[in-house]
Amino acid sequence: MDEIGRSIVAFNLMIQQIQQSSALLKQKTTDMQAMLQNMPQGILTITGGNRVHPEYSAYLETIFETKDIAGRDMMELVFSNTNLGADALSQVAAAASACIDEDAMNFAFNKHLLADEASKQKRELEIIGEILAITQEKFYEFITSSLKFVDENEGLIRENPEHNAEAINKLFRNMHTIKGNARTYGLRHLTNLIHEAEQAYAELRKPHPDIVWDQATLMDALFSVRIMLEHYASINEVSLGRKGPGRRGGVEHFLMVDKHQIQEAIQRLEHANTGNLHELPLCASA
Repeated sequence: MDEIGRSIVAFNLMIQQIQQSSALLKQKTTDMQAMLQNMPQGILTITGGNRVHPEYSAYLETIFETKDIAGRDMMELVFSNTNLGADALSQVAAAASACIDEDAMNFAFNKHLLADEASKQKRELEIIGEILAITQEKFYEFITSSLKFVDENEGLIRENPEHNAEAINKLFRNMHTIKGNARTYGLRHLTNLIHEAEQAYAELRKPHPDIVWDQATLMDALFSVRIMLEHYASINEVSLGRKGPGRRGGVEHFLMVDKHQIQEAIQRLEHANTGNLHELPLCASA
């Protein structure tokens, strides 16, 4: 066991370790391929230039209804049919470009710009919790009266191509009433959105407003309020099965859900590991 002998032993040991590592890597690669072919989840890897790596889960072809996936631009493939706004899409693209082939800290700095499904699920559960805190009769009356105010505001905006103090006062009173009722019932997400529209009317009421009367802008803000009201109504009717004017129609026709179950689901989402693809649907459906 002279120096040459020891070198030969060390070399043979290194070769053995390489062979073992190669076998382990081959097994892991095989396991990964099997997982990608059989798991009912959509998984892909992004390479430089925001391109999709050729190795992706087979279920993606079912989700996107195409086999043309490898090499595609990630933004075009994943986000072309989403309802994300242009600004949100731009942030996602910029964040992805800043993270790929860069230090891990880049992801930590930019991950808040990426679309987060868990946040959306949490928001929906919070809205369900808000709705369940109200009787069906009161919720139905709130939605019905609020949509009437929205209809009236739409008519006022259309009928007045220019600044009209009386019309602005009516717009403000109607929106203020909707916001007050939403706040009373604890409809937080709806209240926040309505507040933005109300503030525009409040600004127009000033002797020297900083904004000008613009029908298109006012209609867009009002449309957002209508969409949110209809979203709340849809969750109440479709997700919770609560239809019609409430108890006057008979409680046996309505789905009753314990609000504590909703609160527990929200807590699970708050503590969920967003990196675990199996944990999110379990939290949302629990």
